[in-house]
Amino acid sequence: MKTMSECVATHRYVDRDTGLAAIKLLPCEYFVTRFEGEGTAQPRGRQQESIGLLSTVLGSCVSACLRDPVAGVAGMNHYMLPWTHQACDPRHGLRYGNHAMAVLIEAMERQGARRERMEAKVTGGGRVMSGSAARVGDANADYVIQSLAEHGISLLARDLGGPSARRVHYLPASGRMLVRKLGAQEGAERVRQQESRLIAELPSRELPREIRALMPDVKECRT
Repeated sequence: MKTMSECVATHRYVDRDTGLAAIKLLPCEYFVTRFEGEGTAQPRGRQQESIGLLSTVLGSCVSACLRDPVAGVAGMNHYMLPWTHQACDPRHGLRYGNHAMAVLIEAMERQGARRERMEAKVTGGGRVMSGSAARVGDANADYVIQSLAEHGISLLARDLGGPSARRVHYLPASGRMLVRKLGAQEGAERVRQQESRLIAELPSRELPREIRALMPDVKECRT
């Protein structure tokens, strides 16, 4: 059974455009990294790999990019559905925004970040799926704004909604979030199919009535 530690993104690569060490997040993953913040410096003798870029690809999913510039802690998540109040399989927990946001915030706090200093940039929530499931993106976008307000985290920038899938690059040290809209030739259809399949695999008992109502014909999304 997948634990929360196994939901930490592990796909490492070197970004060919910037030369930075990077982490790619898949759906239901998160990652937290450190950088030299305004009030911190790496202790002498401490060897810690510097992750300069966090990346992911989003359709109806949403990613929150959070950063505490004083503590020098930043992170990103990638969730598929806005919330569930049901007890759910740990393998599926981070598919839901309420779990994904709580896990990311708590992981950053363990690294010394403080909620009142966190800054957020958010993106995703595209209407990329067919049928009633197209509304999932809107619900995901609405939820991330609501969640940040509930946690008292400042929202600096958003790029939400619309018809397109997105490729996202987030640079923890500077706080820059770079978003590129994807066309049909750049993998947008592959993103739609992947998200549709993952949603269709969820046990219906885990889905709140409000979420099931968003996509009564979700079986049409099976690919």
